[in-house]
Amino acid sequence: MDLVSNMKKLKIGFFIRKIDNDMQNIKDLSNLIKESAFEYEIELFVFHISKLLNYNILDEIKKYKQFSLVDLSYKNLDYTIKQTQINNMIFINSQHVVDMLLIQYCNENNIRTVHFQHGLKINWESNKNVLFNQKHKSLMVLKGMAKYFRFLYFVIYNMWSLKCKKNLICAYNEKIKLLLNKGFMALSQQYGIASHRCKRALVYSEYDKEQYILNYGYSSEEICVMGYPIIQSTKNEIEWQNYSLYLSSALRIASVIPVSKLEELDFYQQLVDEFQKYKRRLIIKIHPLETLKYFDAVHYDKEYVKIVKDTALDELVKKCNVVIGDYTTALYYAIYFYKPILILRCKSLDPYPFDYTSFGIGKRVWLDELSILLQNNYKNIDSYILKNNYKEFCDKYILPKDIVSVLTAFNLFESN
Repeated sequence: MDLVSNMKKLKIGFFIRKIDNDMQNIKDLSNLIKESAFEYEIELFVFHISKLLNYNILDEIKKYKQFSLVDLSYKNLDYTIKQTQINNMIFINSQHVVDMLLIQYCNENNIRTVHFQHGLKINWESNKNVLFNQKHKSLMVLKGMAKYFRFLYFVIYNMWSLKCKKNLICAYNEKIKLLLNKGFMALSQQYGIASHRCKRALVYSEYDKEQYILNYGYSSEEICVMGYPIIQSTKNEIEWQNYSLYLSSALRIASVIPVSKLEELDFYQQLVDEFQKYKRRLIIKIHPLETLKYFDAVHYDKEYVKIVKDTALDELVKKCNVVIGDYTTALYYAIYFYKPILILRCKSLDPYPFDYTSFGIGKRVWLDELSILLQNNYKNIDSYILKNNYKEFCDKYILPKDIVSVLTAFNLFESN
Protein backbone atom coordinates (compact mmCIF):
# COMPACT_ATOMS: atom_id res chain seq x y z
CA MET A 1 0.00 0.00 0.00
CA ASP A 2 1.19 3.48 -0.84
CA LEU A 3 2.87 5.11 2.19
CA VAL A 4 1.24 8.45 1.37
CA SER A 5 -2.24 6.91 1.59
CA ASN A 6 -1.49 5.88 5.19
CA MET A 7 -0.58 9.38 6.26
CA LYS A 8 -3.00 11.34 8.42
CA LYS A 9 -4.43 14.38 6.68
CA LEU A 10 -4.66 17.79 8.29
CA LYS A 11 -6.08 20.85 6.56
CA ILE A 12 -5.15 23.95 8.52
CA GLY A 13 -6.40 27.47 7.86
CA PHE A 14 -4.91 30.75 9.08
CA PHE A 15 -6.99 33.88 9.49
CA ILE A 16 -4.98 37.09 9.26
CA ARG A 17 -5.95 40.72 9.56
CA LYS A 18 -2.75 42.79 9.84
CA ILE A 19 -0.68 41.47 6.96
CA ASP A 20 2.61 43.13 8.00
CA ASN A 21 2.70 41.43 11.38
CA ASP A 22 0.74 38.28 10.81
CA MET A 23 2.43 36.98 7.66
CA GLN A 24 5.71 36.57 9.57
CA ASN A 25 3.94 34.66 12.34
CA ILE A 26 2.25 32.44 9.78
CA LYS A 27 5.55 31.77 8.03
CA ASP A 28 7.17 30.79 11.34
CA LEU A 29 4.38 28.44 12.36
CA SER A 30 3.78 26.95 8.92
CA ASN A 31 7.50 26.20 8.54
CA LEU A 32 7.47 24.48 11.92
CA ILE A 33 4.42 22.43 10.98
CA LYS A 34 5.78 21.39 7.58
CA GLU A 35 9.24 20.53 8.92
CA SER A 36 7.79 18.29 11.61
CA ALA A 37 4.85 16.67 9.83
CA PHE A 38 6.41 13.22 9.51
CA GLU A 39 3.13 11.31 9.83
CA TYR A 40 0.86 13.91 8.30
CA GLU A 41 -0.15 15.16 4.91
CA ILE A 42 -0.53 18.90 5.53
CA GLU A 43 -2.47 21.47 3.50
CA LEU A 44 -2.27 25.09 4.56
CA PHE A 45 -4.72 27.85 3.64
CA VAL A 46 -4.75 31.59 4.37
CA PHE A 47 -7.99 33.51 4.81
CA HIS A 48 -7.57 37.26 4.78
CA ILE A 49 -9.23 40.65 4.47
CA SER A 50 -8.10 41.78 1.04
CA LYS A 51 -8.73 45.49 1.57
CA LEU A 52 -5.91 45.54 4.11
CA LEU A 53 -3.37 43.69 1.98
CA ASN A 54 0.06 45.26 1.82
CA TYR A 55 0.87 44.88 -1.88
CA ASN A 56 4.60 44.87 -1.18
CA ILE A 57 4.30 41.39 0.26
CA LEU A 58 1.64 39.84 -1.94
CA ASP A 59 4.29 37.44 -3.24
CA GLU A 60 4.56 36.01 0.28
CA ILE A 61 0.84 35.30 0.51
CA LYS A 62 0.80 33.73 -2.96
CA LYS A 63 2.84 30.84 -1.58
CA TYR A 64 -0.32 29.69 0.19
CA LYS A 65 -3.77 28.77 -1.06
CA GLN A 66 -5.46 32.00 -0.11
CA PHE A 67 -8.97 33.39 -0.03
CA SER A 68 -10.32 36.89 0.52
CA LEU A 69 -13.34 37.07 2.80
CA VAL A 70 -14.06 40.76 3.11
CA ASP A 71 -16.38 41.23 0.13
CA LEU A 72 -18.36 38.03 0.59
CA SER A 73 -21.93 37.55 1.76
CA TYR A 74 -22.38 35.00 4.53
CA LYS A 75 -23.49 32.40 1.98
CA ASN A 76 -20.32 32.87 -0.07
CA LEU A 77 -18.14 33.10 3.03
CA ASP A 78 -19.60 29.80 4.21
CA TYR A 79 -19.01 28.22 0.78
CA THR A 80 -15.43 29.58 0.55
CA ILE A 81 -14.38 28.12 3.89
CA LYS A 82 -16.22 24.81 3.49
CA GLN A 83 -14.75 24.11 0.05
CA THR A 84 -11.31 23.87 1.65
CA GLN A 85 -12.56 21.23 4.13
CA ILE A 86 -10.24 22.62 6.80
CA ASN A 87 -10.43 20.98 10.22
CA ASN A 88 -8.47 23.69 12.08
CA MET A 89 -8.41 27.49 11.90
CA ILE A 90 -5.51 29.33 13.54
CA PHE A 91 -6.02 32.87 14.84
CA ILE A 92 -3.31 35.41 15.71
CA ASN A 93 -5.50 38.14 17.28
CA SER A 94 -8.48 36.38 18.86
CA GLN A 95 -9.87 39.58 20.42
CA HIS A 96 -10.59 41.45 17.19
CA VAL A 97 -14.25 41.84 16.19
CA VAL A 98 -13.74 40.04 12.87
CA ASP A 99 -11.78 37.20 14.49
CA MET A 100 -14.55 36.81 17.08
CA LEU A 101 -17.12 36.45 14.29
CA LEU A 102 -15.06 33.79 12.53
CA ILE A 103 -14.37 31.94 15.80
CA GLN A 104 -18.13 31.70 16.31
CA TYR A 105 -18.56 30.51 12.72
CA CYS A 106 -15.89 27.82 13.16
CA ASN A 107 -17.38 26.66 16.45
CA GLU A 108 -20.76 26.21 14.75
CA ASN A 109 -19.22 24.25 11.86
CA ASN A 110 -17.01 21.86 13.84
CA ILE A 111 -13.77 23.56 12.81
CA ARG A 112 -11.29 23.54 15.68
CA THR A 113 -10.19 27.06 16.59
CA VAL A 114 -6.56 27.47 17.68
CA HIS A 115 -4.95 30.59 19.13
CA PHE A 116 -1.26 31.02 18.24
CA GLN A 117 0.59 33.18 20.76
CA HIS A 118 2.71 35.94 19.33
CA GLY A 119 4.45 38.49 21.48
CA LEU A 120 4.85 38.64 25.23
CA LYS A 121 2.00 37.92 27.61
CA ILE A 122 1.91 41.18 29.58
CA ASN A 123 -0.32 42.23 32.45
CA TRP A 124 -0.74 45.91 31.57
CA GLU A 125 -2.83 46.68 34.63
CA SER A 126 0.00 45.80 36.99
CA ASN A 127 2.26 48.44 35.43
CA LYS A 128 1.12 51.85 36.68
CA ASN A 129 3.62 53.64 34.46
CA VAL A 130 1.74 52.45 31.40
CA LEU A 131 -1.69 53.74 32.42
CA PHE A 132 -1.21 57.20 30.93
CA ASN A 133 -0.06 55.75 27.66
CA GLN A 134 -3.03 53.40 27.48
CA LYS A 135 -5.45 56.31 27.95
CA HIS A 136 -3.55 58.04 25.20
CA LYS A 137 -4.12 55.07 22.96
CA SER A 138 -7.80 54.82 23.87
CA LEU A 139 -8.24 58.34 22.51
CA MET A 140 -6.44 57.35 19.32
CA VAL A 141 -8.70 54.32 18.93
CA LEU A 142 -11.81 56.49 19.28
CA LYS A 143 -10.48 58.98 16.73
CA GLY A 144 -9.74 56.15 14.34
CA MET A 145 -13.14 54.45 14.49
CA ALA A 146 -13.80 55.39 10.86
CA LYS A 147 -10.90 53.13 9.88
CA TYR A 148 -12.73 50.17 11.41
CA PHE A 149 -16.13 50.95 9.90
CA ARG A 150 -15.64 48.27 7.24
CA PHE A 151 -14.80 45.70 9.94
CA LEU A 152 -17.99 46.59 11.80
CA TYR A 153 -20.06 46.49 8.61
CA PHE A 154 -18.60 43.07 7.76
CA VAL A 155 -19.47 41.76 11.24
CA ILE A 156 -23.00 43.19 11.38
CA TYR A 157 -23.73 42.06 7.81
CA ASN A 158 -22.72 38.46 8.52
CA MET A 159 -23.50 37.73 12.15
CA TRP A 160 -27.29 37.57 11.66
CA SER A 161 -26.78 34.40 9.61
CA LEU A 162 -25.03 32.60 12.49
CA LYS A 163 -26.92 29.86 14.29
CA CYS A 164 -25.93 31.10 17.75
CA LYS A 165 -25.66 34.82 17.15
CA LYS A 166 -26.71 35.42 20.76
CA ASN A 167 -23.36 34.02 21.96
CA LEU A 168 -21.46 36.46 19.77
CA ILE A 169 -23.64 39.43 20.77
CA CYS A 170 -23.01 38.63 24.45
CA ALA A 171 -19.25 38.43 23.75
CA TYR A 172 -19.28 41.81 21.98
CA ASN A 173 -21.25 43.26 24.90
CA GLU A 174 -18.60 42.01 27.32
CA LYS A 175 -15.86 43.46 25.12
CA ILE A 176 -17.58 46.87 25.02
CA LYS A 177 -17.87 46.87 28.82
CA LEU A 178 -14.16 46.08 29.10
CA LEU A 179 -13.34 48.91 26.72
CA LEU A 180 -15.47 51.42 28.65
CA ASN A 181 -14.06 50.33 32.01
CA LYS A 182 -10.42 49.83 31.14
CA GLY A 183 -9.75 51.67 27.90
CA PHE A 184 -6.99 50.25 25.73
CA MET A 185 -6.17 47.55 28.28
CA ALA A 186 -9.32 45.80 27.06
CA LEU A 187 -7.98 45.86 23.50
CA SER A 188 -4.63 44.57 24.70
CA GLN A 189 -6.26 41.21 25.46
CA GLN A 190 -5.24 39.84 22.09
CA TYR A 191 -5.67 36.32 23.46
CA GLY A 192 -9.46 36.68 23.59
CA ILE A 193 -11.94 36.93 26.41
CA ALA A 194 -12.77 33.95 28.59
CA SER A 195 -16.38 33.72 27.42
CA HIS A 196 -15.46 33.70 23.72
CA ARG A 197 -12.07 32.22 22.95
CA CYS A 198 -10.43 29.66 20.73
CA LYS A 199 -10.84 26.05 21.77
CA ARG A 200 -7.10 25.37 21.69
CA ALA A 201 -3.90 27.40 22.15
CA LEU A 202 -0.26 27.14 21.10
CA VAL A 203 1.98 29.03 23.54
CA TYR A 204 5.68 29.72 24.08
CA SER A 205 6.29 28.47 27.61
CA GLU A 206 4.94 26.87 30.76
CA TYR A 207 4.62 30.39 32.21
CA ASP A 208 2.37 31.42 29.32
CA LYS A 209 0.38 28.21 29.72
CA GLU A 210 -0.30 29.07 33.38
CA GLN A 211 -1.48 32.56 32.35
CA TYR A 212 -3.87 31.16 29.75
CA ILE A 213 -5.35 28.73 32.27
CA LEU A 214 -5.68 31.44 34.92
CA ASN A 215 -7.03 34.28 32.77
CA TYR A 216 -8.84 32.67 29.86
CA GLY A 217 -10.35 29.48 31.23
CA TYR A 218 -8.28 27.01 29.25
CA SER A 219 -7.63 23.54 30.65
CA SER A 220 -4.14 22.04 30.56
CA GLU A 221 -5.22 19.58 27.85
CA GLU A 222 -6.29 22.43 25.55
CA ILE A 223 -2.82 24.04 25.46
CA CYS A 224 0.40 22.97 23.79
CA VAL A 225 3.75 24.48 24.81
CA MET A 226 5.63 24.86 21.53
CA GLY A 227 8.50 27.13 22.51
CA TYR A 228 9.39 30.46 20.93
CA PRO A 229 10.10 29.88 17.21
CA ILE A 230 13.79 30.65 16.67
CA ILE A 231 14.04 30.60 12.88
CA GLN A 232 17.55 29.94 11.55
CA SER A 233 18.10 31.03 7.96
CA THR A 234 20.73 30.01 5.44
CA LYS A 235 21.08 33.48 3.94
CA ASN A 236 24.23 35.57 4.07
CA GLU A 237 23.07 39.14 3.43
CA ILE A 238 25.22 41.10 5.89
CA GLU A 239 28.92 41.60 5.16
CA TRP A 240 29.59 43.54 8.38
CA GLN A 241 30.91 41.92 11.54
CA ASN A 242 31.11 43.22 15.14
CA TYR A 243 28.47 45.92 14.86
CA SER A 244 25.74 47.00 17.28
CA LEU A 245 22.20 45.87 16.45
CA TYR A 246 19.23 48.00 17.45
CA LEU A 247 15.81 46.29 17.36
CA SER A 248 12.83 48.59 16.89
CA SER A 249 9.49 47.72 18.53
CA ALA A 250 7.38 50.36 16.75
CA LEU A 251 6.21 51.65 20.13
CA ARG A 252 4.97 54.92 18.61
CA ILE A 253 2.96 53.25 15.83
CA ALA A 254 1.49 50.83 18.37
CA SER A 255 0.73 53.88 20.56
CA VAL A 256 2.42 52.31 23.56
CA ILE A 257 4.38 55.52 24.13
CA PRO A 258 2.89 59.01 23.54
CA VAL A 259 5.46 60.52 21.17
CA SER A 260 5.09 62.34 17.88
CA LYS A 261 6.78 61.39 14.61
CA LEU A 262 9.18 64.31 15.03
CA GLU A 263 10.14 63.16 18.54
CA GLU A 264 10.70 59.61 17.34
CA LEU A 265 12.80 60.69 14.37
CA ASP A 266 14.80 62.95 16.68
CA PHE A 267 15.54 59.93 18.88
CA TYR A 268 16.81 57.93 15.90
CA GLN A 269 18.90 60.87 14.74
CA GLN A 270 20.52 61.10 18.18
CA LEU A 271 21.11 57.35 18.17
CA VAL A 272 22.91 57.27 14.82
CA ASP A 273 24.83 60.46 15.65
CA GLU A 274 26.29 58.78 18.74
CA PHE A 275 27.58 55.86 16.70
CA GLN A 276 28.94 58.04 13.93
CA LYS A 277 30.67 60.32 16.43
CA TYR A 278 32.78 57.41 17.70
CA LYS A 279 32.96 55.70 14.28
CA ARG A 280 31.15 52.60 15.47
CA ARG A 281 28.92 50.55 13.21
CA LEU A 282 25.19 50.25 13.85
CA ILE A 283 22.43 48.29 12.15
CA ILE A 284 18.84 49.25 12.91
CA LYS A 285 16.28 46.52 12.20
CA ILE A 286 12.90 48.14 11.91
CA HIS A 287 9.59 46.57 12.92
CA PRO A 288 7.24 44.99 10.31
CA LEU A 289 4.79 47.84 10.96
CA GLU A 290 7.41 50.43 9.99
CA THR A 291 8.59 51.41 6.51
CA LEU A 292 12.09 52.12 5.26
CA LYS A 293 10.78 55.27 3.58
CA TYR A 294 9.86 56.71 6.99
CA PHE A 295 13.55 56.57 7.98
CA ASP A 296 14.62 58.66 4.98
CA ALA A 297 14.29 61.62 7.34
CA VAL A 298 17.20 60.26 9.43
CA HIS A 299 20.57 61.44 8.12
CA TYR A 300 23.38 58.95 8.44
CA ASP A 301 26.66 57.82 6.90
CA LYS A 302 26.21 54.44 5.20
CA GLU A 303 29.77 53.56 6.15
CA TYR A 304 28.67 53.33 9.77
CA VAL A 305 24.88 52.85 9.75
CA LYS A 306 22.48 50.50 7.96
CA ILE A 307 18.70 50.43 8.32
CA VAL A 308 17.09 47.12 7.32
CA LYS A 309 13.68 45.50 7.48
CA ASP A 310 13.54 42.03 5.95
CA THR A 311 17.05 40.78 6.73
CA ALA A 312 16.96 37.52 8.71
CA LEU A 313 17.06 38.25 12.43
CA ASP A 314 19.22 35.26 13.31
CA GLU A 315 21.94 36.40 10.89
CA LEU A 316 21.88 39.95 12.27
CA VAL A 317 22.20 38.70 15.85
CA LYS A 318 24.91 36.13 15.18
CA LYS A 319 27.24 38.66 13.54
CA CYS A 320 26.78 41.55 15.98
CA ASN A 321 28.69 42.18 19.20
CA VAL A 322 25.82 43.70 21.19
CA VAL A 323 22.02 43.90 20.85
CA ILE A 324 20.08 47.01 21.91
CA GLY A 325 16.32 47.00 22.47
CA ASP A 326 13.44 47.48 24.91
CA TYR A 327 11.08 44.61 25.77
CA THR A 328 10.59 43.05 22.35
CA THR A 329 10.50 39.26 21.98
CA ALA A 330 13.13 39.74 19.28
CA LEU A 331 15.60 39.92 22.19
CA TYR A 332 14.93 36.20 22.63
CA TYR A 333 17.32 35.73 19.70
CA ALA A 334 20.05 37.63 21.57
CA ILE A 335 19.51 35.43 24.61
CA TYR A 336 19.41 32.26 22.52
CA PHE A 337 22.74 33.15 20.87
CA TYR A 338 24.28 34.46 24.13
CA LYS A 339 24.82 38.06 23.03
CA PRO A 340 25.29 41.06 25.37
CA ILE A 341 22.06 43.02 25.71
CA LEU A 342 21.53 46.72 26.44
CA ILE A 343 17.99 47.74 27.41
CA LEU A 344 17.62 51.31 26.16
CA ARG A 345 15.41 53.09 28.69
CA CYS A 346 12.44 55.28 27.80
CA LYS A 347 11.22 58.10 30.09
CA SER A 348 7.54 57.49 29.31
CA LEU A 349 7.76 53.73 29.90
CA ASP A 350 10.26 52.98 32.65
CA PRO A 351 10.56 50.20 33.59
CA TYR A 352 9.18 48.31 30.64
CA PRO A 353 6.17 46.04 31.32
CA PHE A 354 8.41 43.05 30.64
CA ASP A 355 11.79 43.69 32.22
CA TYR A 356 14.59 41.37 31.09
CA THR A 357 16.89 42.70 33.80
CA SER A 358 14.58 41.17 36.42
CA PHE A 359 15.85 37.82 35.10
CA GLY A 360 19.47 38.95 35.44
CA ILE A 361 19.70 39.58 31.68
CA GLY A 362 20.92 42.78 30.07
CA LYS A 363 21.85 46.20 31.41
CA ARG A 364 19.43 49.14 31.46
CA VAL A 365 21.00 52.30 30.01
CA TRP A 366 19.91 55.78 28.97
CA LEU A 367 21.03 57.12 25.62
CA ASP A 368 23.78 59.26 27.18
CA GLU A 369 25.09 56.19 29.05
CA LEU A 370 25.23 54.35 25.72
CA SER A 371 27.47 57.16 24.50
CA ILE A 372 29.94 56.44 27.31
CA LEU A 373 29.98 52.73 26.42
CA LEU A 374 30.67 53.58 22.79
CA GLN A 375 33.46 55.93 23.77
CA ASN A 376 35.13 53.08 25.64
CA ASN A 377 34.52 50.67 22.73
CA TYR A 378 32.20 48.49 24.82
CA LYS A 379 34.95 47.62 27.29
CA ASN A 380 34.05 44.47 29.26
CA ILE A 381 30.71 44.19 27.41
CA ASP A 382 30.90 40.39 27.52
CA SER A 383 30.68 40.55 31.31
CA TYR A 384 26.97 41.36 30.81
CA ILE A 385 26.43 37.79 29.60
CA LEU A 386 25.54 35.83 32.72
CA LYS A 387 25.39 32.41 31.11
CA ASN A 388 23.43 30.71 33.89
CA ASN A 389 20.71 33.37 33.65
CA TYR A 390 20.63 33.09 29.87
CA LYS A 391 20.34 29.30 30.06
CA GLU A 392 17.61 29.45 32.70
CA PHE A 393 15.63 31.92 30.57
CA CYS A 394 16.06 29.74 27.47
CA ASP A 395 14.86 26.67 29.34
CA LYS A 396 11.82 28.51 30.69
CA TYR A 397 10.76 30.76 27.82
CA ILE A 398 12.52 29.66 24.62
CA LEU A 399 12.04 25.94 24.75
CA PRO A 400 13.43 24.64 21.46
CA LYS A 401 10.94 22.68 19.39
CA ASP A 402 11.27 18.93 19.74
CA ILE A 403 9.37 15.96 18.43
CA VAL A 404 7.37 15.62 21.67
CA SER A 405 5.99 19.18 21.56
CA VAL A 406 5.27 18.94 17.84
CA LEU A 407 3.39 15.65 18.18
CA THR A 408 1.47 17.16 21.10
CA ALA A 409 0.44 20.01 18.80
CA PHE A 410 -0.74 17.61 16.10
CA ASN A 411 -2.72 15.64 18.70
CA LEU A 412 -4.28 18.95 19.70
CA PHE A 413 -5.20 19.62 16.07
CA GLU A 414 -6.86 16.21 15.89
CA SER A 415 -8.63 16.20 19.28
CA ASN A 416 -12.35 16.90 19.57
